[in-house]
Amino acid sequence: MLSRSFSNSSPQEPAASIAMLHVAKLSTDGREALCVVHGLASRDATVRTSLPLQLGQSVRLTLRSGCDLDATVVASHTPKIYLMFKQAIPLPKLLAEQRRGNHTLESVRFAATGSAILYRDGQPLSCQLVDISLFGARIRLEESNVAADEALQIHIPDLLIQEATIRWKEDGDAGLSFRHSLGYNQLERWLDIQHDRAVMRRQQVR
Repeated sequence: MLSRSFSNSSPQEPAASIAMLHVAKLSTDGREALCVVHGLASRDATVRTSLPLQLGQSVRLTLRSGCDLDATVVASHTPKIYLMFKQAIPLPKLLAEQRRGNHTLESVRFAATGSAILYRDGQPLSCQLVDISLFGARIRLEESNVAADEALQIHIPDLLIQEATIRWKEDGDAGLSFRHSLGYNQLERWLDIQHDRAVMRRQQVR
């Protein structure tokens, strides 16, 4: 299915864009947010996001393959925005990887801070969040006696307790996969809460 979007060579000249629903990440001014890519071409993209953005603002779009695309906001029709890439992207290669399944949603990860609690057989174990995604989290353990493939629960503040499994462990860090993925809106709200709290902390320091 093809749609139309902006061309990098001329904002008035439309170019073919592949229609899709691709969960990705937008980063700007030190803030990260979830987004959904609705259309992708070699030089531009149509994206849905709740992140407030201005025309001309520079952003980075990170696809779930881990590919970082620097872009500029060229149009906005809330909640959709239109991005112009600063360099053309190898669209056929990205689409081929998508078809082969060379990447998963787990790679759309967001930096996280703060404490969380693991529950092993009902016993609490403190840990620190490193990052989070729809499907899991990376944590830093104060104690290292958890094992790979171990099933447990994790309580992340402002989220419900999640059933999870330790997938890997290395140098005090561990990767968890959630038994049930977080909802898009759930993670989006959680990221907004963390951002608002960080802003409040900076204001209090002043």
